Amino acid sequence: MKVRAALRESWTIQKAGFEELGQLAENKFRLECSRRRWHYEARVKELDSFAMKIETGRVLAVDQMEDFLGCTIVVQNSSQIASALELVETFCDIVYRKPPIPEETSSTPSNFVFDDLRLYVRLKPTPGTRPSPADGLIFEIQLKTFLMHAWAIATHDLLYKSDQLSWARERIAFQVRAMLEHAEITIQKADVLAGAGQLAREDKETAELKALMTALDAWPADQLPTDRRRLAQNVRGMLRLVKIEVDIFVDWLAGAGALPLDVGPYQRAVQLVIANCEADLRRYAGRNPGKRRFVLYEADRPEWLATHHPGFLIVPAD
Repeated sequence: MKVRAALRESWTIQKAGFEELGQLAENKFRLECSRRRWHYEARVKELDSFAMKIETGRVLAVDQMEDFLGCTIVVQNSSQIASALELVETFCDIVYRKPPIPEETSSTPSNFVFDDLRLYVRLKPTPGTRPSPADGLIFEIQLKTFLMHAWAIATHDLLYKSDQLSWARERIAFQVRAMLEHAEITIQKADVLAGAGQLAREDKETAELKALMTALDAWPADQLPTDRRRLAQNVRGMLRLVKIEVDIFVDWLAGAGALPLDVGPYQRAVQLVIANCEADLRRYAGRNPGKRRFVLYEADRPEWLATHHPGFLIVPAD
């Protein structure tokens, strides 16, 4: 693309400052986003893109381009946008935002064009640092959800292949965006929807897992894994192998007295099975094992059970 010398010179002069600014922003945001399981990315405008943005007529001056540096923070779902905004305010002063009022939009109900939150910011000065070409520069931070970020990537060629301009292709792209927006709303309001109509039900497995999670909450929080659902699934799977009902196990746990804190919840569950239903465990040991194994620790292995048995996974002693 032919770019006039004046624009090329302006881009070259500004580029160094914005590249330094981009590194400073990355140093502040990337680690914080990673800790939250968010995604962070940034880009400095290339010369062609810079020149074409000037030619739109929407830039006040060649040295006042609000998105010469553009950053994106991607969060799990729309309920986390407010947290992302707080993170930005930790490191930046917000000069203005688009849309300016979150509750207002210029889009009609039938319009699903790009309208993610864009913040135009300056990095807060760091005391004791030397003056830099990056000081005071305004740059853009977009806040998106993973669904909308994925949409932008997946439909990029549908919208921006200039040699294949097509009303139908763009229509398809924005129909997909409309569906994803609906999905975002569904995720955000899942707790409300879960109590409505035909969704206000549960199957036997869910009811049993909830009962187990409640019973296992008797352990101190630091004795429980972060994924309590998986713990409940493991205990339920173990009980199903020996055909013991969950409500019976819950009664055993409630009547077992003080919890031994030197063993984990799963190991304690196995101990209760061994103590209360040896006959069921022996019957299981006499069957041909399926794909799943009964897991127990060597310290809890009953004397009658061989060290190596096809239906058991015996964890060696420490």
